[in-house]
Amino acid sequence: MSTEHVYEHSRTEQKSVRDWNSPESVRQTIPPRPLVQTNRAFLVITILAALVFNKTLLVIPLVTGLLSLALRWNPVMAISRSFLRKSPPDYRQEDPSDQRFNQGIATVLLTLAIGAFLFGAPIPGYIFSGMVVLAAGVALLGFCIGCYLHFQIRQWKYKLAQNDSV
Repeated sequence: MSTEHVYEHSRTEQKSVRDWNSPESVRQTIPPRPLVQTNRAFLVITILAALVFNKTLLVIPLVTGLLSLALRWNPVMAISRSFLRKSPPDYRQEDPSDQRFNQGIATVLLTLAIGAFLFGAPIPGYIFSGMVVLAAGVALLGFCIGCYLHFQIRQWKYKLAQNDSV
């Protein structure tokens, strides 16, 4: 590696570390694990609070999920980002495609839960909400069900593509 290349690389690295909290980086595509864990905890806490106190609180994680999917901007991660002790690249990074997949499933399930509660069907509402709480809670403990599902789907698509090419 040439000296100029090393210098350019270190300058780029310094810029990314220095500007990690800029508005552009808030829409970071590769989230660090602490932000993902914070989002999971947010889902568990807000959904449980909604189920105990007031079902309309389910709108909060739903709107967060919609913003995350539509704009690739998660307000929970944006707020919790300011509490990181190190710059985001210094943490273990999570796969952004897994995060979008998981957020999509959670958003669909929360939409179904809200719809069920609105149409007077509390049992499906509790089931759909509970599925999100269960998945986020298990992920907080170390096993991401959505990531596993996403991996299995990608494997299945790959095998299909291999069979089509033969």
